[in-house]
Amino acid sequence: MKDQTIVQYTWKNGGWLVHKTNVSQKEKNSIRRLIHLDSKQMDNILKLVRPKNNMEQVPFADSPRACMHCSVRFLCPAKHGLEEAKSEQMLLMC
Repeated sequence: MKDQTIVQYTWKNGGWLVHKTNVSQKEKNSIRRLIHLDSKQMDNILKLVRPKNNMEQVPFADSPRACMHCSVRFLCPAKHGLEEAKSEQMLLMC
């Protein structure tokens, strides 16, 4: 089967960048599986958070640097310190 092209659009510095990649059918299927699994994990995390925005069971970032750009930081138990929040979460899980 003929290779296919995947087009990725990225917004950067006020303009769209277009990146094209040729992939085989096998690679395309792998990409679709990965996207499907990512979507399932996002749904699973969303179910943990709802209905009271309870973020205590959601996995935290790997580093404080990642928290700086998080869009839900204002809801997160780690908003005042990642390591302390991870410790509290571990106590809740035990």
